[in-house]
This record gives sequence, C-alpha cells and structure tokens, in this order.
Amino acid sequence: MKAPLFNEILKISQDLADASAKDDEKSRTEHYQALIKLCANNEDSPKDHPLQWEALADFTNDSDQALDIYHPNIKLITKEKRESKPHRMRAAMITTPTTIRVV
Repeated sequence: MKAPLFNEILKISQDLADASAKDDEKSRTEHYQALIKLCANNEDSPKDHPLQWEALADFTNDSDQALDIYHPNIKLITKEKRESKPHRMRAAMITTPTTIRVV
C-alpha cells in the first residue's frame, strides 16, 4: 500500500473516532460516507487494499453489515498474500467483527 492511501484511511478513521467520541453524529456520518466513497472508488483497482475495507467494517454500526464487508476482504487479503513475498507481508486475521489481529 502506498503511503498516501494509508494516510487517507488513517485520517478518515481518526476523524470518525473523534466524531464518535464527541457524539457528533453529523460529522461521523460525513466521515463514514467519505470512507464508503474511498472504498467504492478503489474497489477492483490497484489501490484496492484490505485496510480500507477493515476500517469500513470497523466503523459500521450494524454487525451483520460489518460481517458482509469483512467476508470479501478475506479474499482480498488472501490474494495479496499470494502476490507478495512471504517475508514482506503477513495476512491480517479477523478475530471478531470489530477487532483485527496481525499475525
């Protein structure tokens, strides 16, 4: 993943967390929509990366919807793992619908 994409995901995630901490639903919705747009724009492109989908699922309020987001992400992680050198990347494993553990 290129640094600009990581930085964009991180910024949106931080903004979402800040809005949630302040119970600012309007701001949270705006940032969540920005994350949805980012994911949609990058889907099936060279910029499609598991981190953006993990962030989207993490900030989704509906747990069933979050699982629907995580499921295709597992395929993307597997694809990335096959295409990368084993010593350079480790696959993220989903331990619960809201937490990610890197192994």
